[in-house]
Amino acid sequence: MVEQKNNVRIFFSLLHVICVVFVLIILMIAIVSKNLAIGPLLFLMALIPAAAAKFKKIPLKCIFPDIAFGLVGMIILTTSAITGAEFAGILGAVVGAVAGDVAADSLGGFFEGAVAEKMKPKHGIIHRTPFGSAMGKTIGNLLGGATVLTIAIFFKIIY
Repeated sequence: MVEQKNNVRIFFSLLHVICVVFVLIILMIAIVSKNLAIGPLLFLMALIPAAAAKFKKIPLKCIFPDIAFGLVGMIILTTSAITGAEFAGILGAVVGAVAGDVAADSLGGFFEGAVAEKMKPKHGIIHRTPFGSAMGKTIGNLLGGATVLTIAIFFKIIY
């Protein structure tokens, strides 16, 4: 019975993650189709998963390692994709994204582990959940993408 309750809880958490992701994707499509500056707007969009985590009573300090992972990873990934696109168009962007994701997951995982390790002595065992981890990584991804895109737009690297 306990395992069944846990499976139901995980299923509904997955549905919540899918809903948050769906909202974010729709917003990104709308922003790009209206030719708005997506970089700065991604900073604001990071409030959506933060609010979802708060709604589920997940403190930000518990998901900070996941935020670090997403932030570092997305900075590397978007920088690699933009660089690849500059050199070889769409194929370059795809290859840049693949190479960037390899580096992003490795370095992001390192920073996630380092932050989690550093937090242990201060906060004891950090309660982590699949939903909290997903929202933390989503916040970090949005902040990392926002940072790179805002800088790229500001310096007219992309338009």
